[in-house]
Amino acid sequence: MLTVRDIADLPGLDLELAAGGAGAETPIRWVHVSELEDPTPWLEGGELLITTGLGLGDAARAQRDYVRRLSEHGLAGLAFGIGFGWAEPPVALADEAERLGFPLVTVPYEVPFIALTKAISSQLANEQLDRLERALAVHERLAEAVLESRGAAALLAILGDHVGCALALVDEGGRVVGERNGARLAACEQVLDLPVVADAERLTLRAGKPEEELSDYDRLVLHHGQSALAFELSRRHAVSAAELRLAGDLLEDLEHDRLDEREVARRIAAFGLDPQAHYAALLAVAGDAPAGADVRASVAEVLDERGARYLSASRRDRAAFLVAAAREEDGLALAHELVAAAPEIRVGVGRPASGSGLGRSLLEARAAL
Repeated sequence: MLTVRDIADLPGLDLELAAGGAGAETPIRWVHVSELEDPTPWLEGGELLITTGLGLGDAARAQRDYVRRLSEHGLAGLAFGIGFGWAEPPVALADEAERLGFPLVTVPYEVPFIALTKAISSQLANEQLDRLERALAVHERLAEAVLESRGAAALLAILGDHVGCALALVDEGGRVVGERNGARLAACEQVLDLPVVADAERLTLRAGKPEEELSDYDRLVLHHGQSALAFELSRRHAVSAAELRLAGDLLEDLEHDRLDEREVARRIAAFGLDPQAHYAALLAVAGDAPAGADVRASVAEVLDERGARYLSASRRDRAAFLVAAAREEDGLALAHELVAAAPEIRVGVGRPASGSGLGRSLLEARAAL
């Protein structure tokens, strides 16, 4: 960001940093001209104040109090016009500025204040334009990642690398579902939480910097990331819903023996599964008549934890699966594990099969259930 030192070094204005060099890297948010004894009620903080010193008075104590008020109010610095009432900044003013590390810049008589304000305003405008262009570039990278279906991990990587912060995507239960240097969040004094909502799913994007606060620019970029993650989750939900419908159609066609071996192989391969492998059919229901989609989600969570390869579908009151299993014992062991993890679920298992034989496995699972 534009700092007091940057202003002091502007070419053609002959400005000089006279005191308070320790604070010369303070960023400037705006510029203001005032000759009031106490201009702070009309200032927000972050401004570079320009004055000729008419409101200072001759007393050293009043001059020190003047600098102290500006510093305590959070101003970026003081630009003091010389050649009007003062040939150079008063000693008490300069000494107090040096003691506080509050930048004091001298403005020659020949330099009109309007030239200084225009130069600063131009620098700030260029800086703001640069920030917006960089934020737009990040937004385009995020949009490209969503369109290419690169997933939430890629979005977090883009955000983390650009902003230089630690990130974690957390579900409503507090479980981390994605992160980028997420372990570093514990060292952050301030953490920004942004809701990421897609359909019925609500997650939280947590962001922080261990050694500094998030800037306004960081927050702007993170809001772009918040939107991109919401789009990614919505896209994932849409894809999952489509896959579930297609899987349901396949299982129904298998159970009613509507497919030849070639068509079975083609449609199973479309789900990323090996059509030559053996799969055990598994049907699951739960007490109190919960929706089949809820049963499917519960069973799928257990299968995902153990890294099982499967396809699934939900019906009105039950869930259906084809799970990779080379032997009958493997299918039975999986069924026992599912019931142990979710005792409210009843499971029927068919013998492992491949190709059109999967229809027989589905019938066996139904009979067993």
